[in-house]
Amino acid sequence: MHFKVRAVHHLQELGKENVAAEKRKFTDQQRQIYSIQSKLFPGNGLQERYDNGLYYYAKWGKEFIAQLYQHSLSLDRSL
Repeated sequence: MHFKVRAVHHLQELGKENVAAEKRKFTDQQRQIYSIQSKLFPGNGLQERYDNGLYYYAKWGKEFIAQLYQHSLSLDRSL
């Protein structure tokens, strides 16, 4: 009987550890999601309102626009 009580207690402790580990995992995942969200929507707004393409054009010149055009999958290239 004593063995059975110890086994149940041990299983309960393992269950508590699993719950704690899941909470940590969930917290880490939430932090990652919020980090990505803050990069995509800075200040809860649209990213293009904060990051202006002119900065990149000034830094890399016309080649920047050409590279964007070349690698874009959604632009109609028949123009």
